[in-house]
Order: sequence, then C-alpha cells, then structure tokens
Amino acid sequence: MKRRFAFVIALSVALAMAAPLIAQAPQGPPVVLRIYREEVKQGRNAAHEKTEMGFARAYAKTGVVYYGMDSVSGPNEAWFIERYESYAALEKLIQTVDNTPGLAAELAQLDAQDGEQRSGSRVLIATHNRGASYLPDRVPALMAKTRFVQVQLIRVRPGRQAEYLAAVRAVNAAQEKMKNEQPRNLYNVVSGTTGPTYLAFTLRTSLAALDPPATPPAMTFPQAMGGDEALAKYNKTISDVVLSQENLLLRINPKMSRPAKEVLDADKGFWAPKPKAAPAAAAKKTAQ
Repeated sequence: MKRRFAFVIALSVALAMAAPLIAQAPQGPPVVLRIYREEVKQGRNAAHEKTEMGFARAYAKTGVVYYGMDSVSGPNEAWFIERYESYAALEKLIQTVDNTPGLAAELAQLDAQDGEQRSGSRVLIATHNRGASYLPDRVPALMAKTRFVQVQLIRVRPGRQAEYLAAVRAVNAAQEKMKNEQPRNLYNVVSGTTGPTYLAFTLRTSLAALDPPATPPAMTFPQAMGGDEALAKYNKTISDVVLSQENLLLRINPKMSRPAKEVLDADKGFWAPKPKAAPAAAAKKTAQ
C-alpha cells in the first residue's frame, strides 16, 4: 500500500470546501475516506498480499482502520479504504506516522517492496454525501459480514452535478417504494482525480444477492419510478449528465485489512482466523 503524504496541501483545500458537511454530519458511515487504488502486476498478487500484510502489522501501532480488497472484475487491482470521522482524524493519523519512532522508515521500506508489485496507483479523498445515499445508517451493522463490495465510479459533466444528484435521489425514492433493504452510499471525490466524480458503494454479504429473486417483487422499478415516461426522463438525464461510469466488483481480503474493533469482534473467524494446525499424521511422519 503506497503511503505518501505530499497531498496534505491539496487536502487543506478540500477541507475548506467540505467543512460544513463534516461539522453537521450525523452518526453513520465514515465521513471521510482515503482510498488507495493500486494496479498489481500480473502474477504478483501473492507477493503483493504478503507485503500488504506487513503494512497491516506496521499500522497496528497507529490504530488506523482500513479495509483491503482484491478485484473480482475490471483491472487487476487492490483497493484500500481508510475511514475517518473527520479530516482532523486523518491529519492526526499523518502526525502519528511522523511521530512514532521507526514507523516512517518501516513504511518506506515496505513501500519500496510494494513498488515491485505495482504497475501504478492513485490516491483519492472522498466525503460522504448523506443526502444522496440510500439507508446509510445500515452500513455499520453490515460491515462485519461484508465479503464483497460493488463500486461505481461516476464522472459527471461540470456544472451538471445538481441534475445528477436529483436523479440519484429519485432512484432512492423508488427503492424505498420497492422496500429494498440494501443500502448504497454515495461519496463526493474531492481530491485525487479530475472533474466532478462520485463513488457509490454497495456492500454484499454474498454474491447470491445478485441472483434474480425467487419471487418477483410486488412493484417493478419502472412502476416505482412513476411509469415509463418518468423512467425515460430519468434515463435521458443520466445520458446527458454522466460522462462515464465504471462498475467494479471487489472482494474483501482480511489479510490486508485492519478492521474496526466492533467488526473484528463480531466475526473473528473471518477477520482474524487462527492458523490451521498441521494434521497429526503428517506431524508424526515428519518426526520419524
């Protein structure tokens, strides 16, 4: 996981823009995300995972919470998502790294090793858009059992953000009518890429949730949107305002993660599995 802090100046600009959001944010999903998106060289996934396990051990000294994921679809990537309740908390982490004896040097050494496994990387900073998220407060309870994450990276035409967010809220209202209980969180990317960009996250406990339901829903999506005319209007808005949309499926990798304590305690078998003991027969044969 590449760890560089040269973006702090740019971050201060983002902080100034997002301060009202942070000050008023209620409890729920993390307000600020720092996201490392790493391109892993073909054939180097195992070596990359081993290096990332070293990062997880090193970061145990800081208390930072982050979740590591491997790509199931799209480019061969690893994603690392750090969660913070404020930009002040992110700054505190940066200061902790600087002030912990030996930690910066240890991270630099790990970064050099990790660089041998990567072909590229990007760091993003994003803030939670509560008003355009669907059932955001259900996310913390889902995290312990999450095994996959669907990610949408949406780039919007400059000046058309209000139209896009209105369309998202219309979909959320339709999902509520359909009694959909799957939360979806939207984040504004404020640093690390060009143009208005949003990240949408959907947590999945199993890929089985993507299969067609055994029983058709009582209300279809077009019906929930208000009929064919309303759906056509929505589709036209999306076509007009969205420049591109990248859809990715990621798998949680507990070996590359530092989960929150409540997440770890809720499912230690997944997040901190005990090493498997060698079979008794094999151990006896070795002794002979």
